Amino acid sequence: MSKLKAFLQKTPVGKTKEVIISDRFRDDDGNTVPFVVKMISQEENEALVKLSTKKEKLDRALYTKRMIVACTVEPNFKDAGVCEFYGVVNPLDVPGRMLTIGEYQDLQAAILEINDLAKQAEEDAEEAKNS
Repeated sequence: MSKLKAFLQKTPVGKTKEVIISDRFRDDDGNTVPFVVKMISQEENEALVKLSTKKEKLDRALYTKRMIVACTVEPNFKDAGVCEFYGVVNPLDVPGRMLTIGEYQDLQAAILEINDLAKQAEEDAEEAKNS
């Protein structure tokens, strides 16, 4: 029974982490404002994959956009004021307009890390490099 008990653990879905993506984002007092990212459930991830799959092929760019929007708590990319400021209707387009390439990659890395996907991303990168 003790081995079974070890596996009876709740997943830390909803866990959040503050990350500094860039020193460009500052409050009125000049302090750097962190982004807040969260862990999502496997069920939520599966829904993102399903929404990002076309003709039985995963559109990785679309999946990444959906993951970034789903896992970013602050700023809220779905906020109408944020979408309006960046001149987009679709919240999936906000991060691409708001962030530099490096900032986008840093945010993506923070999301992969909090969702325990950083190791998988490294393995995928290594596999792509070797093929």
